[in-house]
Amino acid sequence: MLKLKDGEKGIITSIRLDYNAQKKLLTYGIGKGSLILKHYSPEFSGLCNFSINGRSVSLRKSDAALIDLVKFVEE
Repeated sequence: MLKLKDGEKGIITSIRLDYNAQKKLLTYGIGKGSLILKHYSPEFSGLCNFSINGRSVSLRKSDAALIDLVKFVEE
């Protein structure tokens, strides 16, 4: 997820977090196939802010690095 630039969209292809972290994300409806919009990622902060399925979510950069995605291109 860190490969996205601010304002870019992507779709989750896999989540390589531990079971409890995956379960926590799934309770918010965040899983494989979810649409992501990256809002911002302060350079000196450990957090990133995303909009996932319309929900604003902040994730640690270390956790966001373990979520794989493909860029979403609007036609």
